[in-house]
Amino acid sequence: MDPSLKCGKETSEKASANMHWTQLLGVIETLVLVTLLGLSVWSVTVIIDRRRFLKAYLSDESVAELRGVIKGGKPGASALLKSKAICAALEAAKDSRMSDTKKMRLIKEQLVEFKLETEKGLAVLATLGANAPFIGLFGTVLGVVRAFSKLGEASSSGTASVMTAISMALIATAAGLFVAIPAVAAYNVFAKKIRVALLQIQTSLEAGID
Repeated sequence: MDPSLKCGKETSEKASANMHWTQLLGVIETLVLVTLLGLSVWSVTVIIDRRRFLKAYLSDESVAELRGVIKGGKPGASALLKSKAICAALEAAKDSRMSDTKKMRLIKEQLVEFKLETEKGLAVLATLGANAPFIGLFGTVLGVVRAFSKLGEASSSGTASVMTAISMALIATAAGLFVAIPAVAAYNVFAKKIRVALLQIQTSLEAGID
């Protein structure tokens, strides 16, 4: 067999294998971007849901209305006063048959239940904020590997297309940051709001123990 033909055949096989590898990397990179898009939608959905919940249950008006009820006022239409955990804590604070120690214990137990309800979804935001940049970085690494794989095939005239592929790969990192930054910001805002409001509610309930 002609050595030149054998060499040409091996070169063709290597080029074909390299092309399949490059295509596989491209598919995975696309899947990473699609995943980040889905995570972005999920993050926005959780943020909107928690914002609505906290606005309804932990607004300054709701907490002020709870204080009024504790002092003997009439309950209004506040969503906070419709919470089972808050109602149970309010009943415990007003129950004259219980000792103060038992009232305090029941109030804390009910506030733990209410806290779990208010923090629903925050773990999702924390997870996305911590991991989305790494998912984006993974996509970028795949894109850079694919670009350098092309560089091995390209002539000097094809360098521009390789640079374009590298710049496109960086989109994955940007997408990861796009998911993470709003998630982290929302998590911090919501966590602080919940912490402050629960402290106010606990203080009000304990001050209203009969």
